[in-house]
Amino acid sequence: MSSFEVLRKKLTDVVNELQPISQTIKSLPSIENALKHPESINDRLLLLENLLTLMSELGISTNEKYRKISNDLQHLTIDFLYKDLPHPPSGYLALPPFSQTPSAQAPTSYTKGSYVNYAYRSADGSFCNPLIPSMGQAGTPYARSVPGTLQTNLKNLPDPGLVFDMLLKRPTKADGSGEEEDGFTPHPGGVSSLFFALADLIIHSIFNTNSQNPTINNASSYLDLSVLYGSSEREVQSVRRKDAKGRPDGTGRLYEDVFADGRLLLMPPAFIAQRIIDINEWGTYKDPELLKAQIDNASLDEERQNAARALQAQDDEIFHRSRLVNCGFFMKVILGDYVGAILGLARDGSSWRLDPLMEMRRLSHEFAPRGEGNVVSIEFNLLYRWHATLSRQDKQWTEKMFHDTLQQDGLNVQFSQLQPSQFFMAAGKALGQNKDVRTWTFDGLKRDTNGRFRDADIAKILQDSTSYRAGAFRARGIPEVLRVIEILGIEQARGWGACSLNEFRKFIGLKPYKSFKEWNGDDSVARAAEVLYKDIDNLELHVGMQAEQAKVPGPGAGLCPGYTISRSILADAVCLTRGDRFLTVDFTPFNLTTWGFADCQYPTAPDGSFGGMLTKLLFRHFPAYYPARSAYAHFPFLDPVYMEKELRTRGTADQYIWARPRPPVGVQAGEVSVIDSYDAVTKILSAPQDWKADYDLKLGTVVAGLKNPKLPDMTLINKLLCDSSDKWLSFFVRETQNLLNTRCIAHAGSRTDLKFVDIAGLELGKGYPESKYITELHNVCRYVFLDWDPVYDWQLRDSSTTFYREFIKDVKVHLETESGFISNTLSHFKKPFAERPAFLEELHKQGHERRADELATALFCAVVPTAAHWAQDVAHIVNYYIEAGRVEERAELVALVKTGKIAGRALDLIKDALGWVANPAVFAAQRTAQRGTSMTRRDGSNLAAGETVFLNIIEANANRPNNKPGIHTAGEHGYLLSSEFFEKVTPVVVAEILALSNLQRGPGASGVFTRFTQHVHGVPEQVYVDARGGLTPFPTSLIISHLTLLHCTMQHLGKAALRVTKNYTKGYSDTQAKVRDATSNDPWGPSGTQMNEIAQLTYNQGDFVEIMEMLDKRLNDKGKNWRHVFKGSENVVIYFRDNIYVIKTLKEFQYIDEDGKDQGANVRQKAKDITNLLQDDSRLRQERRARASMRDRMVRGATGDGDHEDPDDENDRRRADPRASRRNRDEDDLRKAIEESKKSLANDRMTAEERDLQQAIKLSQEEEAKRNRAVEDTNASALFDDSNQLIPADNTQINNNNPFPTTTMTDPLAYTVGLQPQFTQIQPQFTSFNPYQQQMQQMQQEAAQAEYFRQQQELLQQQQAAQQAQLQQEEFMRQQILFHQQQQQSLYAQQQPLMAQPTGFGSNNPFAPQTVSSPISHSNSQSPPQFNLQGTYDNHQADNLQNFSHPPSDLSQSPSPGPSQQQSGRQLAVKTRTNENQELANLFADREGGQDTFGNVGQLRYGHNNAGRLVVQQTGNRGHNPFAMQQQQNNEQPFFSI
Repeated sequence: MSSFEVLRKKLTDVVNELQPISQTIKSLPSIENALKHPESINDRLLLLENLLTLMSELGISTNEKYRKISNDLQHLTIDFLYKDLPHPPSGYLALPPFSQTPSAQAPTSYTKGSYVNYAYRSADGSFCNPLIPSMGQAGTPYARSVPGTLQTNLKNLPDPGLVFDMLLKRPTKADGSGEEEDGFTPHPGGVSSLFFALADLIIHSIFNTNSQNPTINNASSYLDLSVLYGSSEREVQSVRRKDAKGRPDGTGRLYEDVFADGRLLLMPPAFIAQRIIDINEWGTYKDPELLKAQIDNASLDEERQNAARALQAQDDEIFHRSRLVNCGFFMKVILGDYVGAILGLARDGSSWRLDPLMEMRRLSHEFAPRGEGNVVSIEFNLLYRWHATLSRQDKQWTEKMFHDTLQQDGLNVQFSQLQPSQFFMAAGKALGQNKDVRTWTFDGLKRDTNGRFRDADIAKILQDSTSYRAGAFRARGIPEVLRVIEILGIEQARGWGACSLNEFRKFIGLKPYKSFKEWNGDDSVARAAEVLYKDIDNLELHVGMQAEQAKVPGPGAGLCPGYTISRSILADAVCLTRGDRFLTVDFTPFNLTTWGFADCQYPTAPDGSFGGMLTKLLFRHFPAYYPARSAYAHFPFLDPVYMEKELRTRGTADQYIWARPRPPVGVQAGEVSVIDSYDAVTKILSAPQDWKADYDLKLGTVVAGLKNPKLPDMTLINKLLCDSSDKWLSFFVRETQNLLNTRCIAHAGSRTDLKFVDIAGLELGKGYPESKYITELHNVCRYVFLDWDPVYDWQLRDSSTTFYREFIKDVKVHLETESGFISNTLSHFKKPFAERPAFLEELHKQGHERRADELATALFCAVVPTAAHWAQDVAHIVNYYIEAGRVEERAELVALVKTGKIAGRALDLIKDALGWVANPAVFAAQRTAQRGTSMTRRDGSNLAAGETVFLNIIEANANRPNNKPGIHTAGEHGYLLSSEFFEKVTPVVVAEILALSNLQRGPGASGVFTRFTQHVHGVPEQVYVDARGGLTPFPTSLIISHLTLLHCTMQHLGKAALRVTKNYTKGYSDTQAKVRDATSNDPWGPSGTQMNEIAQLTYNQGDFVEIMEMLDKRLNDKGKNWRHVFKGSENVVIYFRDNIYVIKTLKEFQYIDEDGKDQGANVRQKAKDITNLLQDDSRLRQERRARASMRDRMVRGATGDGDHEDPDDENDRRRADPRASRRNRDEDDLRKAIEESKKSLANDRMTAEERDLQQAIKLSQEEEAKRNRAVEDTNASALFDDSNQLIPADNTQINNNNPFPTTTMTDPLAYTVGLQPQFTQIQPQFTSFNPYQQQMQQMQQEAAQAEYFRQQQELLQQQQAAQQAQLQQEEFMRQQILFHQQQQQSLYAQQQPLMAQPTGFGSNNPFAPQTVSSPISHSNSQSPPQFNLQGTYDNHQADNLQNFSHPPSDLSQSPSPGPSQQQSGRQLAVKTRTNENQELANLFADREGGQDTFGNVGQLRYGHNNAGRLVVQQTGNRGHNPFAMQQQQNNEQPFFSI
């Protein structure tokens, strides 16, 4: 299928899918014509324009389907345009000489004999296609796209001069439609003269015909900016900077304001200043002066050669990477601004752009070619001669230049009489001036002592060109001064044997013209052409394109040339860019650097220019002459008068400044005055009435708009913020802890205790996606305080305004309703809660006379603009103190803050960090003089009123007088940078981060700021690189590592806020809230700070009671809140040793989460660890002493062996709190002992089989000793107590084949730990608890039940399939049941052979001796039931444990026990000592009104019903299911039998 057939099919599909789209309806005639006549498209129906407009409308649609259609259409269109020309060309004007070989000179490599690893352009364009190195190389012949077959003899063609006079010459007075008095016709689309100045640069970059051999093109066929860099190695070296000794500069830069192509000297002065980029990959390159010193001081030739090689290699690399960036930017200007103007996209307000560089596959799945090379042809050389568009002002400049040039050669002739030979002689002399490009000048401009043109002069030329309206494309539109140029062009085309107009149109698939009238509808032009050429097929290509009827402005038509030119330039633009390897496959961040690549991308957010790139260039290089919002910068290719009328109709004109920018006050050389003395800077900053900041204007614009920018009354907000200062510390400390937890990531290797956290930019934001929220805070701060570069002004203002609207919308909800909660303006404004906090409540009361939006606006102005700036200061301080050499200062700062000594020394340490040159809080400020002043510039003249100065705060601090304070802010604008807030909050937040254990930088580059230094008006600024390669003034990432037991995930980011809400709404005290935070469900443990605070509070009686009350609630929490229990058991030693039954109860804690994981095991294990620890006094004392000793060593080491400790302060502290040392040691000892216990357990773990065997042996030994003691106690008791006698076994066992006498299980507690059945070859015995069998039992039960369910499902399917045959179905069921019974009996028979003998005390140990054959019975005690606080039962009764279901043969022989038997079977003798827990025991024993150890009551109690127990389905004869448990009604037992 041909490409056109593919396009035709796609167009048909699109028309069918997009019938409702208005542009599709408009496109139908042109699409229908293209489908009917694919080889001869009628371009007067505007097919291409309609398609491009349709793609534009769909491409910016919010409908994803439409965007997909737009992208598909773009793929097909680009592929179609690329195929307009053959690749590689099939015809050339001549063959290159045999001596012509690619002359690419490779850059110097850093290592001798090696290759460079980056892509680079050769000087002459060779090797763009390595397989065909000479393709597109400078100095090779032009290509011929269309072979000319016109049979007319050249002598029959009209005289070139006559053709110009009849068809091309511009009249000198109005004699036609649209012409002005002087015969000039303004461009109908409002295109400015600057557009055609850029077109000049494009044309001269790819066309430079050799004057001696016109078949040769001296320029390459690529957009490589050869007009700037040159087309040969000699020309390139002429513009590259060298020092006085002729050595490379080492920075890769060019000389100031140079260009290599002398032809530009004869062009109109719309000179676009060169854009030289000093790319230093953020510290990658060395200081050139250092390398030069190594060359000069080297003692050995080899050392000198190595240093010289390194200097040359560095200079080459920076030069070549910079050239790639400049060419990439040039290309994006062409596609974004130039093609955008051609299609009228900027005029129509569309940011969509055609992207011919994209990677794409055809429908056949093959890649559409990219980067395969290009050769320009003579047809396009003739196409780009757009002399008719010369503006009225540029025509006058050209006439003057021609006249002066001819006068210098002694010629005084009229332009109509000027002969080509005379022109060549005069032009040769004009171009033969000084060969040193550093001295070239034009339009009378002067260079300064540095070789630079003045910014004011260049800016004036550019602004003039924007204000000049270009001329229209039309026949009879070229000024007479260019008559000789046009004559030379016509003769050159004939000498090349160029094709005719109709031949070219047929070649690119357009319908050939049948008559001159069809070619140009102007009767006088058509008649003149017919007289000259006789036949339409004889009409020459150059003349035919320049005099062709032009388009009228409309959608997709902005340039409005002739129809043939309009169709051709799009194909040429696609081929030029898509065929260039360095603009496609090698256009990568690796080759251009990350920043260079990012800088060449179209704006991702609206910037007011509708997708333009030239706007950025003008703002960046001439900020003093192109102020923010200037239409001259946003629409440089459109006449401002024309564009303002267009935008007035859309209602958006007020967003721009339409007046021509005025030169800045007091600036003579285009530079801003910089003030760097300490006294002058402090004087300006302290006099806001004389030196105005942009703060009020910028922030007022955000909150009130461009028309009336003003700030609200801030008095009430500032007062309330000040009144709430007592709550600042607790909030920011808590939020810092939460952020450290949630941003923490664990080491993936063996170091599970090693954690990493990114502390840069710790804004206190929640609710928004983090990246978006941080970006918006950054943008507000940048726009208000740091918006000195107009490049980003529009984007920052738009983002800040959007953020402000979202902010007040949410805050107003809380102020206008009776209820609403917001715990902090910065962190929760997107999270409305159920209660209004005290701050907003007070704001609502005191501000009731003001509108809610006014109050919300004031709140925004107070806290939002400085949030990012304050976070930047915190990051800078942390970065300063994590240096290895500042450990002692860090420890001192943390110690001072933790002891409450924030003022004084601690604050000095904070300011020392901010005063560090590498971490300035504010590096500069900008102010405007409100009146004349005695302050002088560097040249000694006084600063004038209205003049803007730049304050170099870094230099002022570096040279401040002794005992003078450093400058840390640029004025107190915003509450977060106010002295009160900053000095109170910053130290505690920084200390919370610096207190992390074993704090150090992250590995490699992650542990340092990704930043570099650039200079703004000569002032060094730290610039940071974000994750996408963009630049920002704020730190974006700094990874630190520390040791901790935390496990951090981002999914718990909002839980801290929810707990704050619950604490507030339920009235919890601060003490209770601290316990709730420490024992929360977050998957990380309590921090050391939290545990220390709670430990301190336990020495206050009132706080102790509240702590114990909350811990009791946490320890009895539900299973799903297992972390409440798991984390709450490490805090108070003495209390839980006296109440150890609470901990022992937790050994049976159960909770299986939704993933099937036994989370209760954590609680059970910790209960065991703590129980063992609390019962071993000697071990506890030993661990406490060891922990105390270790802690003392760590404290001494962190504080420099106590050198900074004040002995008097230490003595006072100890006298004030004599128990402080003891309680800290106790707390540390307990935590250390628990962790050691856990570590010991982990080290001892082996395989499951080995672990069970070891445990069985241990239990066997323990129970043997316990049995011996119990027998002795029983015998001794039997001597005096008749009730304690042995009784026969229960009669239910008489006919049972089971040799182990047990009772039928009816106790609903059987599902708990240690009481679950195990159908294994070794029948397990039972004790109170066995934590090692539950997992195996559960897995076996689940497997058996799954097998049973599978068989039942098969049975059901078979029953449904045999519904019509009842007898067959019954027979089938009988067989299945019989088979099922046999299978179950066989399973049980396999389990039966090995049977363990029961022990006398219900042991769960299969290896215990079997010495007792019948259980022991006890009479009911007359005293109230008592609990043993040790949690052990000296005597166990087997009757209390219920038997599993017997095999089918036994079930029929075992009658159910009677009520009396059941009652007696529930009794358990408990050895008691005291009555101190009588109430708890009664509660456990009370089945009806009691509660279990987890706080459950009634039907929810553990042990009261069958909740949580796995019950099998009852099917058929239940006796055949060996897993079925006999369920006895009215035989429920309490949690413990008393």
